[in-house]
Amino acid sequence: MTSPSLPDKISFWVSLYANLAAEREGTRDGLESYLHDEITSYLERNREQLGSWRVVWGPSVKLSPLQPIVTNAMYLAQSQEDPSRYVVGIAGTNPPDTVAWIFQNFNILPQIGFVRGVQAPERWQVKVSPGAATGLNVLKKLTAGGDRPGVGSTLRDFLKDLPKDGVSITVGGHSLGGTLASVFGLWLRNTQKTTLVPALLPGWDIQENAAISVLSTGGPTPGNAGFAEYLGERLDAVTRYSNSLDVVPNSWEPPSMQAAARYYDEHGVPNPVPGLFHAAAAWSWAAGRYRHIAPDALSFKGSFSHDHAGKWGTQVRYQHQDAYAEFFDIDGLDIPEGFLTEGNETIWTPELKAVLERNGVEAPADLAEVSADSGPPVLVVLDQPVQAPDELDSPEAGELARWIEAELNDSGGAQG
Repeated sequence: MTSPSLPDKISFWVSLYANLAAEREGTRDGLESYLHDEITSYLERNREQLGSWRVVWGPSVKLSPLQPIVTNAMYLAQSQEDPSRYVVGIAGTNPPDTVAWIFQNFNILPQIGFVRGVQAPERWQVKVSPGAATGLNVLKKLTAGGDRPGVGSTLRDFLKDLPKDGVSITVGGHSLGGTLASVFGLWLRNTQKTTLVPALLPGWDIQENAAISVLSTGGPTPGNAGFAEYLGERLDAVTRYSNSLDVVPNSWEPPSMQAAARYYDEHGVPNPVPGLFHAAAAWSWAAGRYRHIAPDALSFKGSFSHDHAGKWGTQVRYQHQDAYAEFFDIDGLDIPEGFLTEGNETIWTPELKAVLERNGVEAPADLAEVSADSGPPVLVVLDQPVQAPDELDSPEAGELARWIEAELNDSGGAQG
């Protein structure tokens, strides 16, 4: 495919802002306040690219029981240009949070029945991973706090008070957020009209006027074939984007995982743990055969990044993060720091330039130099600290110059 639609690009970025408190520590109220301010700031600074949006519920976060960081986060945004359009943003995995990695990402065995709220046809055995069910149970209970929109209410309760005629709600997320978007979106759909105990928890949209869709990017599959089919029939639309070189959305469908284990072999970056992929594929079969959602998923062809070729893990991160930011990019968009990984960077100090020139290697002229008094003479070459040679004419200086020249020629240029 060539490019996603502009509405999908907008929904991608609006939902991705749910991740803006990642790797930050604090109290729940402090993190929610910070996240609200960050989301509002990026919605405002990208108004020209995304249109006018505002936070109308949350954000709400669940803290890790082990440390003061976010495990799950969610918020609701409304378009001000088309007030009938809403986007639910669900955060993906917070990298330092071991709880989410263990209990939501890798918790795939055994599959369990999806709590539907309404009965699925008998021909479907609707099951999801324990991790997806765990994440759904967290999201269902999140309440907005502080002085933020929707204070005291869950998102589902908040939706009861919205006008329903013509309303469209896109539930979006990336990575684990994409997995949780599908289960949470289906749960919202199934509790529109009724619930398992209607007297205690009546439907939030009895006439079922609101159209609910899912936009999942780079997410592992939540459940079995029955879930995938049931999701597709119940929701207004289910859209799943994946990068052809991203190993993450290949989880947990066995054939996909077998192929993903060898993605970068031809580029000289072999998978250091191929056995783990094969074991996970076996777990998937044992759990009940996972099946990707949206059989007509929109997969875009990824490009191997030579700027991130040093390590398998670095390439994985690039393909799972940067490649999506580039694919969904909108001209002029202000992308938050941390959403893009650093490439193999060379910091072009005057000392490094002098080493290269003395040894007959031309340094890139279009890269900014750091001032000579910026610090000790330690050079950063392709992300590696290198002690500056004492003498420009020394064998060490010549060896360094030749190494850098070879790396520049191999990568086709320098990264600054």
